[in-house]
Amino acid sequence: VENSIIHGLETKLEAGLLSITGNIVDDTVMIVVEDNGIGTDQEFIIHQLNNKTKGEKLFALKNINDRLKLHFGQRYGIEFHSVLGRGTRVTLKLPILTHSPEQEEVI
Repeated sequence: VENSIIHGLETKLEAGLLSITGNIVDDTVMIVVEDNGIGTDQEFIIHQLNNKTKGEKLFALKNINDRLKLHFGQRYGIEFHSVLGRGTRVTLKLPILTHSPEQEEVI
């Protein structure tokens, strides 16, 4: 949400829209943050998110994506879609948890 406001909408000259939705698809919680901001280079962002080295420009997003994949598996994390001049959609994919992480047994 912060990235949408700062990087997508702040410099937009006309009215900006920000949408936050959530739903469940099969066994996955999908949280979608979408704006009609200025958009960005989608290929660069996806490359940085999936790069094995530290993402210099995307530290927070890459860190979140890496941690989600490490903790829950490769099918979870961040999906990114953006079109220059039209906006950006970020989808956060999480598993449905039937218990809190504190209840997990530590081995």
